[in-house]
Amino acid sequence: MPDITSLKQRVLGLVRANGPVLPVQVSKEVGSNTLFVGAMFSELISNKQIKISHAKVGGSPLYYVDGQESKLEKLYEYLPGKEKEAYTLLKKYRILIDTNQEASIRVALRNLKDFAMPVENDGVLFWRWYLISEQDALFLIDGLKPKLKIEPKKEEVAPIIELKKVEKVLKPKTVKSDEFLDQVKTFLSDKNVKILNETILRKSSDIEMKVKIPSNFGDLDFFLKAKNKKRIGDNDLILAHHKGQKNKMPTLFLSNGSLTKKAEKYVNDNLKGFLIFRNIEE
Repeated sequence: MPDITSLKQRVLGLVRANGPVLPVQVSKEVGSNTLFVGAMFSELISNKQIKISHAKVGGSPLYYVDGQESKLEKLYEYLPGKEKEAYTLLKKYRILIDTNQEASIRVALRNLKDFAMPVENDGVLFWRWYLISEQDALFLIDGLKPKLKIEPKKEEVAPIIELKKVEKVLKPKTVKSDEFLDQVKTFLSDKNVKILNETILRKSSDIEMKVKIPSNFGDLDFFLKAKNKKRIGDNDLILAHHKGQKNKMPTLFLSNGSLTKKAEKYVNDNLKGFLIFRNIEE
């Protein structure tokens, strides 16, 4: 019977030395079947010692470690046509404005998970080339903002009206509660979900939290995104999922609205096990 620990270390060493690699390449080196090596890979991924590509070569993903990301470009020749086109555009410009792309390229960017990283800035979805940092991406985004053609709101000038002096009785100010936040907290309380921290990005509209959700296997940490919005689109889900990934947590998305058909399909096709959507009014 092979020494599991030493075999696992050998598999890890081969990935570090030769990655990105295919399972069959490692199987040949260690003299074991791909099924057994696949189990080693699964454990190494769970321990965050190696990573796995989304794109595949002949039905199999590539396995690699931190620092080998640039070598993933070998996957280009195995990408479908539109994804190759999106890849080329993104590699050339480094940053793309989602809404400025044709529909087929927008779909391709969402499928290009190894190379296209979503970035939200002022409520706008951008895509950054995976090899540039978020800081560099934000610098490039500042240069792209004029292309969004967002017109500043005109300030309304109130007419000047002469009024007689009237003594005003000052009423004590009342602090308006955030009804949407209260609604979210009530929903969580009913489900025995514990709030660890909360950030109000936009009052009565956009909330982020870190929460603990009880389960049969113990409490689970989740990143929570809550939006007061009638229709939740795939852009909303992409950005929330990306934020959850940055926090190394699965995502719980709450809203008093519903998913668009496109967003519903995106969840089913791409985010199962990574993002849960719930309507807080149902």
